[in-house]
Amino acid sequence: MGWHCITIWECQLKPKIRQQTLDALEYMLCHIYLEDRRIKPYETTEEEYSMVAESATEYGNKSE
Repeated sequence: MGWHCITIWECQLKPKIRQQTLDALEYMLCHIYLEDRRIKPYETTEEEYSMVAESATEYGNKSE
């Protein structure tokens, strides 16, 4: 998401290249729309999983 800024100069709207400019604008808007709405996977590392609030406790029979 976020902001996107697209600049179209007046000279790009002259009849000679107007359609090319509008086609490029349409392509860019579709690309931005699809990129903003695609599924983004979460990335985690093993370090994040090993974080705990308490220290590790040894379990077992104390009589050994």
